[in-house]
Amino acid sequence: MRFVKVEELEQALEIAASIQPTMLILDIEPWLVHWSEPTASLDEAARAAVLTAAEGAHVILATNSRRFAVEQAGEVRLIRGAHKPWTRRSRLGNVGDRAVVVGDCVVTDGMLAWRLGGTFVYVPWHGASPIWARILYASDRILLRLMRQGAGSRLGFRGV
Repeated sequence: MRFVKVEELEQALEIAASIQPTMLILDIEPWLVHWSEPTASLDEAARAAVLTAAEGAHVILATNSRRFAVEQAGEVRLIRGAHKPWTRRSRLGNVGDRAVVVGDCVVTDGMLAWRLGGTFVYVPWHGASPIWARILYASDRILLRLMRQGAGSRLGFRGV
């Protein structure tokens, strides 16, 4: 798995496009729709993401949340209750050979990219977040520290 860290979603989408992925998996919360925003704002955010996504890539919005009722957001497929990082491949469809996962959490999004053998574009979130997200971010710091100390290369992480 290749690991790339950026600070803004726009940078993440540019990097994803440069890879020319066969599948682009975007985490929804908090970058596309903040946890405090209404679910109706997802449709507009999904359209904006598709416009900047890599041409030809199959785009999936994935979230562990179940708050989004729709399963289709424009041209993009939505997987709610994704159980990242253990999302079943059958829910994703044909991943292809160049999967890219863009997300804010190494423990969920990053490990999904690792399972798919793809690239993880890490966009850390620094704003307000619910308690469960803060717990995940704390575990991210531990995992990133282990990866930097050499455990990452033994596990198949490159570029940390």
